[in-house]
Parts: sequence; structure tokens; C-alpha cells
Amino acid sequence: MKELSYDEYHSYFFATDAYTSVRPYFGEVVSRALADDFDLKYYEKERYWYSEWDNHCRKVIYIFATKGTLYPIKWGYNYDFIPQLNNQDKFVYHRTEKAFWADISDFFYNHVHYDPDTMSRMETLQIRTKYCLPSDTNNIEIAREYVYDVVKRNIPFMKEWFSRVQTIEDVIDELDRQIARPSALRHLNMLYTKAFLFAKLHRMDEAIETMQLRYDGKIPEKVLKKLYQVNEME
Repeated sequence: MKELSYDEYHSYFFATDAYTSVRPYFGEVVSRALADDFDLKYYEKERYWYSEWDNHCRKVIYIFATKGTLYPIKWGYNYDFIPQLNNQDKFVYHRTEKAFWADISDFFYNHVHYDPDTMSRMETLQIRTKYCLPSDTNNIEIAREYVYDVVKRNIPFMKEWFSRVQTIEDVIDELDRQIARPSALRHLNMLYTKAFLFAKLHRMDEAIETMQLRYDGKIPEKVLKKLYQVNEME
């Protein structure tokens, strides 16, 4: 895998001339890069890859669309028994090809030394360009090769994570590690997921305690009802 210098990267992806979007090529190139290590299907509209269901769970790998020019690739699990509240405050489940959700996810930040508080802007940018997909380019062939290489750099992180985080108990432990990080993002969603996983293990005291943290002590009645429904599953 070839690594570009900052000047090379800038000339292909940050230059101001004749931009072409790389995003239409993500599906084909990322699928090819993943194929040797993962048996996944691809849903083009949302740019995510998913496995078959296994014991209420499926693997997911997806491109996280940001507002900037660098797109991280993330991986994790989707559970068919954890409902999410949509914008209309109604429960929805993510169980089909077109219904995607990552109940827990991971990405390169958790596998390399990356500390924006102590590192220079140049240092953080060099790390991000190494592990994130570029959105635009002035050389589409170079960009296709670079996207392939970026995915290949992330695959060892994916394989380590999927081998280490497998059971519901493993996922709960991983959520605890993620929540404890000072830079933890979406920690309320992590607590929500953790509560439902406790319910699936029939550990309702811990499920309720965790969900109370999510809702600052007052769990909505309909959420509590869903927790008890999961607790009744085999």
C-alpha cells in the first residue's frame, strides 16, 4: 500500500482545479477491498455493507458521511431487537436491507494515537488522510487506488475488533470502554444500546439503571415497556 506525502495528497485531493467526486466509486472499490476478509452484501443507496443475521445480530461496515472532505469508514453490529425512536417519536426497527443502524460502532480513532488536544493540526490531518476516504479529486484513477488502500489499512482494526467483540457481554464491555473515553461521542446512544443488551440478558435491574442514566432518571413509559419486551425474549 503506497502512502502519499502531504504534498502529493494535497495535489490530488485538496487542489482547487477540476474536482470530480470520488463518492460514486466508493461502492465498487470498497467492496473489492473488503471481499478477501468479509462475506458481506452491499446496499448502494446508504453505502453500507452487512452480513446475514446470526442470533439477532449482523455485522455492518459503513461510510460515515461527514460535512468535510474526509469520510471515515466504521464497523460494528446491528441488533434486530433494539428499536430506535424516529423523528416522529415512534419506534422503528432496522431489520431489512434498506433499514440500517449501527447499535455499536468502532473506527480508526480507537486504534491509533490520535489526540487533537496535544497534536498539531498537521499531525491530525496526516492521520485522518491515511485512514479516511477522500470525497473529491482531480485524478480519479489515483483516487480509486487510494480509497482501496485506505480500506485495507482499516481492515486489521476491523478484524481485531470483530474477533474481540462478539458476545453481548463483550459488547457491553466495549460500550463501557467507549463511554469512559473523554472524547466519547453519542454516549447517550451508547447507554441506550447497553440498557437493551442488559434486558436481552435478563438483567433488568442493570437495564433500568442504565436507561435511567440515558434519560436523566426518568425513563419514558414506552421505552420501559420495550425493555421488558426484550427481557421476555428467549
